[in-house]
Amino acid sequence: MIKNISVAGVARRGDTVLVMRRLPGGSVGGLWEFPGGKTEPGENPEDALRREWMEETGLKITVGIEIARGGFRHKNKPFTLIAFSVELPSDNSKPALLEHDAYKWVKADELPGLSLVESDRVVADVIFQERA
Repeated sequence: MIKNISVAGVARRGDTVLVMRRLPGGSVGGLWEFPGGKTEPGENPEDALRREWMEETGLKITVGIEIARGGFRHKNKPFTLIAFSVELPSDNSKPALLEHDAYKWVKADELPGLSLVESDRVVADVIFQERA
């Protein structure tokens, strides 16, 4: 069993993906990310992702397939990041800015130039490689 799991959700709209910029402050303030967060004890990754998206964006998502997995360290603890594709409630769904100050839809070739949180780099790499 994997300990210390973090989850991220990748929403697509045409040839773009949704990224959101964290509010200033803390270790990831001002950086772009795919919405998600850490699982709580006894919570499976899919349920954690649905909860985190609701907390961060106010949107009720549908969780799809796993698209990437990788390791990172946070506060000197090892974590496994599991990223899933997600579907938004509708094509014109707009995320609320509850824990972020901005969002945008970007093309895969824009991801390498974004100041992404380190843990989401593996996800961005997979999305960028899919384009090739």
